Amino acid sequence: MAPYRHLVLITFFTGNIQGGLGPFLAIWLAQTRNWGPEPIGWLNTLVGLGGLALSGPAGALVDRLKLPPLLLALACGAILAGTMLLLVSHGFLGVLAAHGMATIGGILVLPAVTAFTLGIVGKKDFPRQHGRNEAFNHAGILFSALMIVGGATLLGPDVSLFVMAAMALGAILAVAAAPGKAWSAARATGEDDGDAEAGGQLSHVVGGTLVAWIGWPAAFLALALPVGGALLLCLSLGRREREGPEGEDGRTQPA
Repeated sequence: MAPYRHLVLITFFTGNIQGGLGPFLAIWLAQTRNWGPEPIGWLNTLVGLGGLALSGPAGALVDRLKLPPLLLALACGAILAGTMLLLVSHGFLGVLAAHGMATIGGILVLPAVTAFTLGIVGKKDFPRQHGRNEAFNHAGILFSALMIVGGATLLGPDVSLFVMAAMALGAILAVAAAPGKAWSAARATGEDDGDAEAGGQLSHVVGGTLVAWIGWPAAFLALALPVGGALLLCLSLGRREREGPEGEDGRTQPA
């Protein structure tokens, strides 16, 4: 199979896993865990803020390591693990950790696929291949959405998690089947083979600076936001339980 065909398979399987479960997660939590709007809102807010903080460093990490096939496989593995962990997670912190793991993997997928594509086809053929990738990417989104809607109607809401896990596993297999010699580090950085050494040194310095000055603080922020938000939520819920039907001053309010 030609390398570009592996690319369209990868983009097909990663179509709907880049954003995690997305709108299906709220429905799944409401139906299977009896969650209300407040904890679901906290969950999506915290994971969204953490994902936003890691978007830039994810691209810098791909440029720095120059191992997009490995990073792509690890990202899909994180999505697969996070999706499966949701099945056994019931508390807020457990669901937050599982959803956060899948979201981090989804953030890393896009720059890894882009670098993988560029390293196979080169910058001259990249626009055409990128168009093919996007077509198969949207086809994968449509396919998985139809599978989730149809499967959930017949078998229950847990089908959505199994569809996401199957798509992530398919992406891992597609990456593993791609010929290793088809990818070039010089093409992945948009350089010609003759300029690979000089350009590679510049990319190494710039990428290392981005990871050092942006990546680690952003990673710390992405971890601190969910943990801090979860603590605030636990304190808020604990205070509400202590108050019960009483007023804020501890005295029963008149009827």
